[in-house]
Amino acid sequence: MGLAMRNEKGKDYPVLTCDTCGKPIEDWRLAIASFPWPGEEVVAVQVYHKGDCDPGAAGRREEHAKLWQQLDHYLPWLLWNHKWGVRDSTKQGDKLTINVPSPPDI
Repeated sequence: MGLAMRNEKGKDYPVLTCDTCGKPIEDWRLAIASFPWPGEEVVAVQVYHKGDCDPGAAGRREEHAKLWQQLDHYLPWLLWNHKWGVRDSTKQGDKLTINVPSPPDI
């Protein structure tokens, strides 16, 4: 994933960047996480803006990286599975409360 830091008005904060164009991903709903079948090893996840930045949109995604997930689903799933969030129940569709500090005011 394109993890990066942005400095705006003298304050730093973390951002995700597109692995194709390098620009920050401002809206999770407009991006995807793409990855190969992990098997029993840890594999890299690439993040792309939907559309021209996504190599899969034009059939250019590498053969092994055909799996993908909406970024706005992938990131909460990441937090959920690493216990960075609190589950409200054990049912499908339950809510996730994320235990991370809020971003600094800009």
